[in-house]
Parts: sequence; C-alpha cells; structure tokens
Amino acid sequence: MDLGHLIVMGAMFWWFNGRMEKKFDKIDVRFEKMEARFDKMDQRMDRIESHVNNIDKRLFVVEAILQMKGCCAITDDKQLKKAE
Repeated sequence: MDLGHLIVMGAMFWWFNGRMEKKFDKIDVRFEKMEARFDKMDQRMDRIESHVNNIDKRLFVVEAILQMKGCCAITDDKQLKKAE
C-alpha cells in the first residue's frame, strides 16, 4: 500500500465517521422527544389515577351512608323480592 491509498482510506473513514455522528445525533434528539412525551403521559396517568381514587372514595362513602340509613334497595327485603 502506498501513501495515496492510506490517505484515501483515512478520508473515507473520516467522512463515514462524520455522517454516523450526525445520524446518531438525530436519533438522540428523537429519543429525547419521546422521553418528554412519556413523561407527560406519566403525569396525565397520575392525575387520572388520583381522580379515580377520589371518585372511588366518594362512592364508598355514599354507599355506606345509604346502607346505614336503610335506603339501599338491596338491603330492603321487599325491594329484593321485587327485583327477583
């Protein structure tokens, strides 16, 4: 191999390495965007979960109050017979 071949091979390697760096940078940007979207989605899911838990607690309280006062149709034997 002579000096010309080594220079051409070095130039090709340098050009290839530069192109690969640019492509990896673009991929890194895409991953960062996706990570930001997943973070937003996690925040939304946390808020939805807290709302569902709040609704569940309220429903439990309403159910308990109805059973304590005897207003629940299921606890009333007359209503149960009508339902059957």
